[in-house]
Amino acid sequence: MRRGLAVCLLALAFALTAAEESPYAFLPEVVASVDGRPLKREEVVKLIPPDFTGDRAARREAVRRAIETRIYLDEVDSLLREAKITVGSVETTAYLRQLNALLPAGVEGIPQEEIPRLAADREFQLKTALHTLFQRDYPEAIRVEDRRVEEFYRLNQKDFLLPEGFDVGIIRLHGKDAEKQAGELRSRLLQGEDFDRLAAQFDPEGAQLPTPELLALFRRTAGPNAAAGSISPPLDWAGSWYLLKLKKKTPAAFVSLADAAPFIREQLAAEKSARALEGLLRKRLADRKIVILLPPVQ
Repeated sequence: MRRGLAVCLLALAFALTAAEESPYAFLPEVVASVDGRPLKREEVVKLIPPDFTGDRAARREAVRRAIETRIYLDEVDSLLREAKITVGSVETTAYLRQLNALLPAGVEGIPQEEIPRLAADREFQLKTALHTLFQRDYPEAIRVEDRRVEEFYRLNQKDFLLPEGFDVGIIRLHGKDAEKQAGELRSRLLQGEDFDRLAAQFDPEGAQLPTPELLALFRRTAGPNAAAGSISPPLDWAGSWYLLKLKKKTPAAFVSLADAAPFIREQLAAEKSARALEGLLRKRLADRKIVILLPPVQ
């Protein structure tokens, strides 16, 4: 009998410890309902960052905000189901590539190697689905006038300035005599020998494009007014010696309004769709019976 009582008390102690480990255990198991459907505490708190800290009042407020987020997300899912829009990684990949295609020449977009990871992300899939919904069913809500596109371009023109560009050839040399060899090769280059031919001969593996640090070192040694055709002095970097040739120099320039317009239009349409979605959800939720079941903090 005593042994059985001890086991029960031990089990009860473990249960109490497990309950105390949850910082939201002071709240009821069901924290809200929508049209009679319960929203459980455990599914709502998943939307709260795990490193969130605060007293009980702050945690109650965090749960309240998470309830609102959960209700909005559920309503978005309902909206997309009614519209029969289903989006996965294939559709999201196509949309991300479409966004890249809208960027003006010279402006970097989403790296190609990042697209598969982003396309598998639920948040990006949701954005793609909403983009499809508004384009198909609510085109007027996201229509952007030419006047607004030009206004945005004028107000944010500094964001459309392409930096000075450099096309740089590179020769990388290894070994104990690399510094001496680099000096000799530079002399031959200054006398008119072909850079690409010497690069193929002395760096047959083909060095990669210079790192930003190496390029910055070249710019410091060559000066800001270095002309196309300039040869760097031998550069000591990361255990190797380098010779760089400035093959082509492109001055900084603004992207034209015509080139920037498709990207700007898409960006402004995305902003309008976010506002339109908020209005649409508020209208739909006005017809729902929502009850928040969070007691006051004692």
